[in-house]
Order: sequence, then C-alpha cells, then structure tokens
Amino acid sequence: MDSHNLPATSAAAPLDGYSARTRYLPAEDGEGVGGSVRLKRYWAAVLRYRWLVLGFIVVCVAGAAVASRYATLKYVAEATFWFDETAREDEGRGPIQSSELLEAEAWIELLRSFAVLDHVVLDQRMYLQYAPRDRDLFATFALDSVFRPGEYVFEVAADGRSAKLRSAQGERGQEVRPGEPAGAKLGFRWQPPAGSFEPGRKVKFQVLMPREAAKELAEALGTRLARGGSFLTVTYTAEDPARAAGVVNSIADRYTHVAAELKGAKLNELREILGSQLRYAQQNLAEAELQLENFRVHTITLPSELATPVAPGLESTTAPVLSSFFEMKIKHEELQRDRDAILRAIGSNAVSVDALSVVGAVQQSPELMGALSDLATKRAEMRALQQQYTDAHPLVQRAAGEVANIEGRVIPQLGRRLASELDTRMGVLGGMVGAATGELRQIPPRAIEEARHRRSVAIAENLYNDLRGRYEGTRLAAETSVPDVRVLDRATVPTVPMTDPRIMMILSGIAVGLGLGVLVAILLDRADPRLRYVEQVTEDLRLPVIGAVPSLHGVRKGLLSGEDTSRVLESLRAVRLNLMHAYGSAGPIVVTISSPGSGDGKTFVTSNLALTFADLGMKTLLIDGDTRRGALHRMMGLDRKPGLTDLLTGEANYGQVVRETPYPFVKLITSGSRRADSPELLSSGAMGDLLARIKADYQVILIDSPPLGAGVDPLVLGTLSGHMLLVMRTGRTERAFAESKLQMLDRLPVRVLGVVLNGFDTGAAYRYYSYLPGYEARGEESDMDRLQPV
Repeated sequence: MDSHNLPATSAAAPLDGYSARTRYLPAEDGEGVGGSVRLKRYWAAVLRYRWLVLGFIVVCVAGAAVASRYATLKYVAEATFWFDETAREDEGRGPIQSSELLEAEAWIELLRSFAVLDHVVLDQRMYLQYAPRDRDLFATFALDSVFRPGEYVFEVAADGRSAKLRSAQGERGQEVRPGEPAGAKLGFRWQPPAGSFEPGRKVKFQVLMPREAAKELAEALGTRLARGGSFLTVTYTAEDPARAAGVVNSIADRYTHVAAELKGAKLNELREILGSQLRYAQQNLAEAELQLENFRVHTITLPSELATPVAPGLESTTAPVLSSFFEMKIKHEELQRDRDAILRAIGSNAVSVDALSVVGAVQQSPELMGALSDLATKRAEMRALQQQYTDAHPLVQRAAGEVANIEGRVIPQLGRRLASELDTRMGVLGGMVGAATGELRQIPPRAIEEARHRRSVAIAENLYNDLRGRYEGTRLAAETSVPDVRVLDRATVPTVPMTDPRIMMILSGIAVGLGLGVLVAILLDRADPRLRYVEQVTEDLRLPVIGAVPSLHGVRKGLLSGEDTSRVLESLRAVRLNLMHAYGSAGPIVVTISSPGSGDGKTFVTSNLALTFADLGMKTLLIDGDTRRGALHRMMGLDRKPGLTDLLTGEANYGQVVRETPYPFVKLITSGSRRADSPELLSSGAMGDLLARIKADYQVILIDSPPLGAGVDPLVLGTLSGHMLLVMRTGRTERAFAESKLQMLDRLPVRVLGVVLNGFDTGAAYRYYSYLPGYEARGEESDMDRLQPV
C-alpha cells in the first residue's frame, strides 16, 4: 500500500480569541427529514423495549379475553314483504281502479305507524325489558289497563322462601312468596314461577308505556326498500334471537292485516262514490228520455214543411245540405250548452264532479276526465286513511293536499281551457251556420230539437252504462279483495350473531396493548439519559459524527469473529478518512483520543485506528497517555515499563520507551510506571519537548488519554496536541455528563474534531451506518489479525 505523506510543518496553534472547541451547527432539516428522523427514533425505541411492548400486549389481551366473557351478543332477524304493482300497469284506465293502496315509500311509513307497532308491543310484551337469562321469571307477566311504569327489582331472600318486589329507587316493596301474585297494586298481572325463587337471586327489569316502547321499536327497526319498490326487507336486532324473530313475525302479521283493512276500507269508499255517481247518471238518463218522449208526442200531428211528406217526429228530409246544416246547428248548441255547464260547474266554490262528469264535451276530453278520475281516487284514498289515522297524520294531510290541488287548481284550469276551446269551435260553427241560414231558413226547427234530444239520450245512456260497469267491478273487488302487501319470507330464529364483539375486544386489546407499549417505550426513550442516537450528538452536543463503529457481537477469546471483521474494518476506514479531512493538511496528525466516561471503548478505537493509518503506509506512533489505567501494552503484547512516565522523570531515555509492535509502521510508547504525580508529569515541559521531537519522525500521532471524567489528564494532553477526538458508546454514555465535560473544553485551546460512536446496533437508528454484505475487501489471507481485541 502506498504511503500517505503529509506535510511535515508543525500544527497551527489556536488563534487568539478563537474558541478552541468549535461546535457543529447542523443544517436545518429539509422538508420531511425531521419527521423521518423522529419515526426512526420511535421505531428504534420500540425495538429496544420490545419485551416491554410485548408485555403490555399480553396484559391487555388477557384483560380483553376476560371482559369478552361478559360481552353482549346481538342477533338480527329479518322478513321480506312483496308489494302488488298491478295498479301501476293499469294506470290511466279510468277514475276508479282497484289499485294499490299506497306508494312504495309510504309502505315504510305504514310499517312504523302506531297502528302496527302498538299491537306488536302488546303481543310481544316489549313494554317489559329484562335480561335474556331471566326469561323464565316473566313467562306469566301481563299488564292491567292501568299500571305504573318504571324500573323495578325482584330480589329473592337468602333462604329462597320469599322475595321482595320494589322499585329501583328503593321504595318499600311487596313481599312475595312462591305461588302468590306479584305487583297487583302496580297494575301487574304476574305470578312468578315457584322454581324462579333461587336464594339470593336479584333481577332488575323495566316496565314502559306501550307507546314509548313502540317509539323505541320504530327507531330500532331497519328497513331496506329494493329498487323499483317491489320488495321491502325489515330487520330487528336483539340480544335474544327467539325474541328478535318473534318481533319481526308479529310485525309481518300485523302489517299485512292493517294493509288488508286499509284496502278494504278504500274499496268500500270507492263503491259508495261510484254508487252516488251511478244514481245521478240514471236520473239524468231518465230526464233525457222523458224530454225526447214529450217532444215526439207534441210533434206527432204536425205536417212536414217540405214538399216530400215524411212521418211526424222523424227526420224532416234526407237532403245532404239540410242534414249538414242540422248537424252544425245541433253541434253549435251543444257546444254552447256544454260550455255554460262547464263554467257553472267550475265557477262555484266547490267543483261539482257529478255535474262535470255528465257534460258531453267533458266526456270527450281525456285530460279533464283523467283529472276527474284522479280526484275520485284521491278522495277515496283520503277517506280510507281517515278511518285509520287522525287528520294530523302525514299520510292524511298529504292526501288532503292532493285532493285540494286537483279540485282547486287542476280541474278549474282544464275546465277553462276546454271552455276556451269550445268558444273557438262555436265561432267557427256559427260562421258556417250563418252562411247557410238563408238556404235553410224554411227547414222546421223541430228536426234539430229532436236530434238534440236523441243525442242527450245517447250521451246519458253511455255514461250510465260506463258507471254501471265500474260500480259492479268495484263491488266485486271489495268482496274479493287481496292485500297489496304479502309476506314473502318470514323471520327465522338467527343462530349466528350479527357481530361477535369478543373478536373485536381481543383485537382492541392487541391495539391498546400495542399503543400503550409503544407510548411507554417512547416515553422511556425520551427520559433515557444515555446517548442513543446520532441526532443527540449533532443537535444536542452540536458535534459532528466522523464515524460509527458497530457493536462486536462476535467477540470470543479476545478476538473478533469473521462476521464482525468486515463491518468494523469498513467503519474504521471511514473514521480514518473523516479524521484526516477534519484535521486538515497542516503538519502531522496529532490527536488526543478520549471519552466522557470509562467503558466507551476509546482504547479499542485508538489502537485499531492506528492500524488503519498504518495500512496507508503512514508512520504511526501510539502514546498511552492513560498513566492511571493504560492498557495498550497488553493489546500489543509488550511490557508496561519503561514507558511515558519513566521518560518524563528521566528514568528512561527516548530510545527505550519507543517500542516496536507486531504491526508494521506502528510504534508504541506505553504508559510506564504508575505514579501519583503523573498529572503533573503530563503538564511538564518534558511532555511538550517529547511531542515536539516526535512530530518530525511520525506522520500520525495518536494519544490515548484517560476519560474526561477521570481528571485533568485528557485536558492537558488535549491542550498539548491541540486536537481531540471523542469516543462515545451508544447506550452507555450519559448525555448530561458528556455535556458538562465538554463545557470545560470551551475554555481551553483544544479543537474537538468530532465524535466516534462506538458499539451501535445496525437497527433503525443506525441502519444507514451499516455496510452492504458481500462487498468485503478481503485478500487471500484473513484480516482478522489486523484488528486489536477489545
């Protein structure tokens, strides 16, 4: 390996006024970098306290497992209803149809109505709330017409011969013995079974007003209406699966019963309306036939006004012109009469449906007839709903609003529009009649009158027959009506709970345990006074990190294992490179290596760092400045004496203390004899003379000093060398102690080059300081012997 030659000039002394200890000011974190550092610290803390986190998880899961034994299971029962939509397909065939009772959305309102739920509450005794395990106690419970709602306690005596029924508020209760009724004064019809008098048994239950229970049931019901409105699914959730199914089936029975009653009431109302219209049409037909009969009787003896005699009371002539004139004249008069009738009918305060329905022009108007049909249907629906609900119910109010809208707005608008159309047609026919008047002036008006009477009879007869058919159809539908809603699928007793809270409780226990464990781990990490992370050096101590040496898990018998060798070698090479650039190019490298406390591994770093410089071919001198507990001589296999202290006292010369080592380019000055005045010897002029002498002979001089907390020795050596490198062990060095010792260096002309982190684990916090496996720089021989033991 080529020798790395440095300039032989002397190291520059600190400038006047220059702070000997240059603090490192880290650059501000870029966007997202600070958060990434914190996450890595949190993850490292979790890994370090993983057994604590696991302990929290185990405890929380055990607690959740115990609590899950008392978890409440919920069961869901459901039923499906089908709605008959035949009426939608028949829409527009007439004013009265045996159509469906309600719109699809209104079926849900009917399901939640008190007409359905009150009956279900009483049938299923939902006014009584108790735990499922106490079902046997309330098998005979019922209510009188007058009762006292509230919360109650049924408590059996210790001997099981009696029980006390009292309110939950502690009021004086009733003494009950087996076979005796309980709660008669409270309005209860209840005789607790003799087998339920278990000694010490205490049962709490609550009695509600049926209407309050019905409101709670309405809120608890789940409904799902299928697209198109043909199917409705009803669900109910309860702790007791049998009760859940019973409630849903009771709702199904009551629901279909109420729907059948509503439809029957609607059809009966429609039949009454049609009967009234049929009687009016029958009377109108009789009057038209009577008028035609009277006219023919009075004109039977009158002669014909034309040359060709015709039979009295019949058509006057068969001439096309006369026939056309009569038709126009009759049509004009009919239009006039119909218009007046329409205006009279819609001009009154209330629209006369019966009067409009017999007007010929109205019969020929699909829009107006459709409106009359809708009005009749809506009136019937409103009357049917009024039989089941009060006028304040939303369904009744909506039906009344629809009737008022059709009667007060739609029919008058359509009537005025039809009257306007009749006016236009009258104007056209009037002009045509006026043009033909001169030609037909001699034709007797009796033919026109007779045609009018015939037409009136025909119109009245057609209306009567139509209403007669509808009335018979409605009467038949009322007698054989089928409910619009049917139960498609009844509820069965559920066997599997809706959700199993026990699983969720176990998962919650895991989550809570993990959260608490992570939280405690982070808090312990924040409270840890020891050095753990790089940021604690760069941000808290404001010193640069020039390298990191991994922990030596494979140390056996004082030697490194092959697994650790490559990682340690690469880390020391990185320390060597950063140290050379941090020191600069002025003179040989003279550095004092120390640490805040003992056990940080400074001697290991010093000795092995010297070997890395020697690998570059640089003449390196190791000085064991730890005259109190120096151990470099044992690492190199040499005697401790004579050494540094012997040289400084004059008991040995320079040639005796500078010794060869087993490694090329590396020489060692041991610590020498143990002396009580060794700190004074290090501060003497002889030590300065020694450093001045060896700078000319070596390119790298590394001084292993005692820890900063051991005394003034490292401060003296650091002042003499002018540069210091600190070694700190992760998980061992105390940050506050290191900060206090570093403050002493601020008052001395010592330049702290940086920190070497020793003994780090290649985990989350130091993952980026590790090296890729498989890229070790190995020769034919193993490099294990190139590293000094710990």
